[in-house]
Amino acid sequence: MIKLLLAIATMVLVACVTVQPPPPQSQGAGGPPGEAMAGGEACPPGGMCTWKCPQGGCEYVCQQGSTCNVDCERGGCRMDCQGATCNVECEGPGCNMQCSGSATCNMECEGGACRQACDPTSTCSMDCEAGNCN
Repeated sequence: MIKLLLAIATMVLVACVTVQPPPPQSQGAGGPPGEAMAGGEACPPGGMCTWKCPQGGCEYVCQQGSTCNVDCERGGCRMDCQGATCNVECEGPGCNMQCSGSATCNMECEGGACRQACDPTSTCSMDCEAGNCN
């Protein structure tokens, strides 16, 4: 009887130990992808894209005439905004935004240590709640 109980307990333990699936990839909505950063996603010219990145560290390109919205939950996300309107909400630290070609870039950085590079033709704003942003 004890051997039977040990065998059942072992089977239950083995059944409960599973390999964790990888974190979900960022999810975009828009047209077919354009040219993205390495490992990233892109919003095509004139598109409208919304991405959620629960694991952090995602990369996006928003192309000419597009509107892009990013919710980066764990920080470390990168956005290359090329003549588009880009809105990034960074809940963790260390998000980066590059704004060029008459882009409009808005970043809300709750985790701090965010960076926004804005060329002279673009309009940029940043709300940095935890500090250490530029």
